[in-house]
Amino acid sequence: ENQRWIAARLERLQQELQDLDRLSPGVKKIQLRKLQLELHPDKQPVGLRDKVQSLFLMVQSRWEANEVAWQHEKRAKERQMHEREQETQRQKAERERNLQEELRRKQAMAEEEEEQERWRREEKEEQNRR
Repeated sequence: ENQRWIAARLERLQQELQDLDRLSPGVKKIQLRKLQLELHPDKQPVGLRDKVQSLFLMVQSRWEANEVAWQHEKRAKERQMHEREQETQRQKAERERNLQEELRRKQAMAEEEEEQERWRREEKEEQNRR
């Protein structure tokens, strides 16, 4: 009976491992974790532990193979986040520079208008004195 169970479970496991390839990395990780827990030899009755070991090792090797890809994906996401943060900071600095430039322009215009007004007043005063 144990042999039949092992054979049936092996067949089902092979199909489950094939189906994993169609899943997203996050879902794949969850499914592999469930299989690890289900097939861990310590979770099996004493009579099945030796027989389940090979099934568990199949899952474990798939986990380890995917771990490299998950780490790569995690680093890529972290890099992407870092780049987005840098871009946000760059845009913020650009807006700040633009605001400062606009403020300088307005101040220069106000000073120029003030200078022109002073010049007009002086001109009027000069005309009034004549």
